[in-house]
Amino acid sequence: MKIVAVGQEFYIDDVTENRVEYIFSIIDQVAKDHSLIFTGLKIDGEEFYEQLPEVINNNLDNIKVIEAILKTEKQLSIDTLYSIHSYVRKSLPVLPTLVDEMYETTVSPGAWEKLVLFIEGLQWIQTTSLYIESYQSMLDFSEELENFNSAVLQKDNTYIGDIIHYEIIPRYQEIKDTLTKDLHEVS
Repeated sequence: MKIVAVGQEFYIDDVTENRVEYIFSIIDQVAKDHSLIFTGLKIDGEEFYEQLPEVINNNLDNIKVIEAILKTEKQLSIDTLYSIHSYVRKSLPVLPTLVDEMYETTVSPGAWEKLVLFIEGLQWIQTTSLYIESYQSMLDFSEELENFNSAVLQKDNTYIGDIIHYEIIPRYQEIKDTLTKDLHEVS
């Protein structure tokens, strides 16, 4: 099996003990040596970003090439901003429908499922804000997440609709506009 990281090639034979741990130790060392951040793997041409040890273990005897996906901090920040921009841009057209559904007397199970997915996306943006200093205040949704928590605990779907309508949608629009401009300047 060949491991590729920053153009360096390493070979691991089938008798190497703890192959999965060894693969990650190679990648971690190369990332450290080059001041890069490990973000995923390309295994036989297919990219993976989650549950990497399991993916390798499940295919260990069939894998020919593992390529480490390593990025600079700046590259990772730009990629993350592109992801946030894409997410916000796709969310904006559907949020008014979610608001309307929250204003219904009886909220459907489907609307609650959409709300859960929406809040997970909001939490993801909140988490990324901790790592992108220059956009931290714009991407900080900690207050809104606390308000959602209170509203859900109180089962106040009108308040949930108000938070989305009056707080989130304007902020998402601001994020979209700012990132559209800033990412255009970067590319």
